[in-house]
Amino acid sequence: MSLFRPGENVERVAEGVRARVIIDGEAYFQALAQAAAVAEEQLLITAWAD
Repeated sequence: MSLFRPGENVERVAEGVRARVIIDGEAYFQALAQAAAVAEEQLLITAWAD
């Protein structure tokens, strides 16, 4: 049983392709630039802090 119910508590459920946790600032910006260059639809950035 899933917690996510399309049309009830979420708009839709999509399968993610990749996820990474990056802590180092330089590595983060390199990975962000690479991901943005090849993104076809969306690029989701979470837990942004400066």
